[in-house]
Amino acid sequence: MTKKTKSNMEENGPQLSDSVEIKLKNAEEKVATYIKDLQRLQAEFENYIKRAKKEQENTLLLAKFDIMKKILPIVDEFEIALKSTQETRENEHFIEGVKMVFNHLNSLLNEEGINHTESIGKKHDPFVHEVIKKVDSEKEENVILEEIQKGYSFHGNLLRPAKVIVSNGKKEATIENSNLEVENE
Repeated sequence: MTKKTKSNMEENGPQLSDSVEIKLKNAEEKVATYIKDLQRLQAEFENYIKRAKKEQENTLLLAKFDIMKKILPIVDEFEIALKSTQETRENEHFIEGVKMVFNHLNSLLNEEGINHTESIGKKHDPFVHEVIKKVDSEKEENVILEEIQKGYSFHGNLLRPAKVIVSNGKKEATIENSNLEVENE
């Protein structure tokens, strides 16, 4: 090697190492960018999976909701049949079989999240009860006296409102009291 070649390498050496360092920094920045993009993409994919799972659960609940709504009239018919058989003791074995089927159907409804909404003795709630009739009674006004058809909820959502008879309040007693006051004057 000649003196010229050695001196050229010594002069170009720092420039080459600077160039390599710049390329290395650029490559490291690209790698960091790729890692951030990959992490973001992974998070988006995980969120997509969660959303898809939630949508699938909601779709399943809606399908169950529709099916259970169709089953409720069958439950009503069983209740009517059982009430009518209480008056007679003919065919007791048949009646016991119907009771067993009815109890099994009720337990299935409970397992699926369908619950009877209690009504009798409670205040009328227009979001849960459908008033069929109002009658005078000794009870306070808007208290439910009788349940004509049971109401049901499905996982906390109203499936069907209860059809009820509601009290008008103590109207006869207040009329009698007002007559007494008029007579006393």
